[in-house]
Amino acid sequence: QITIVAVEGGVYGDMLGTTYQRDAQGRIITEDGLPLVNSKPSKIGNYEPDWTGGLMNTLTYKSFSFSFLIDILHYDKQQCFSLQSAYNSGTGKNTVAYRNGGMLVDGYNADGTKNDSLVTSQMYWGRVSGINEAWVRSASFIRLREVTLGYSIPKSVLAKTPIKSAKISLVGRNLWLIKSDLEGLDPESAYSTGNAQGLELGSTPTTKTYGFNINIGF
Repeated sequence: QITIVAVEGGVYGDMLGTTYQRDAQGRIITEDGLPLVNSKPSKIGNYEPDWTGGLMNTLTYKSFSFSFLIDILHYDKQQCFSLQSAYNSGTGKNTVAYRNGGMLVDGYNADGTKNDSLVTSQMYWGRVSGINEAWVRSASFIRLREVTLGYSIPKSVLAKTPIKSAKISLVGRNLWLIKSDLEGLDPESAYSTGNAQGLELGSTPTTKTYGFNINIGF
């Protein structure tokens, strides 16, 4: 279970969860080929973005205008429960290998000595799926947030009306996820917009939308 905390000496948005047991050199400690888990939750990341940015540009030609907005977000970490669930149930792509045979896990004892063992895919992923640290991912992305194509009706057409100006625009939002560190998942699919941000749990992807605007001035 993941806990989002704000404690003295930490940073708002810190994520606490289960982690691998490691030796003095940082190598994962195993027993019978399976990684051991720390019983006490530890920090596994922070969901606050390291930085955000954007690029907006507008081009005009006579009565036509074209504009676009690109969002860039660089997050530290996000917990991907969808991946965790997929590997726990055996539907993750890496669970296919070694289902009928065994795979040799390169492991270590607590004292740093080698401890290689043969385990099945089910045994290995069944253990790893319960370790939060294994499912923390970078959620950085670049997205084409909005594209607008507009046409301003010439004033000569409006001369005999009470309308001073009129513009019709076609608008598209969330049209293209240009780059994402989360393979197969939408990096903006958050479990909550409150204090549980940074948790992805089967959320629906960001929806593409298409529409039009009519702006009239009197």
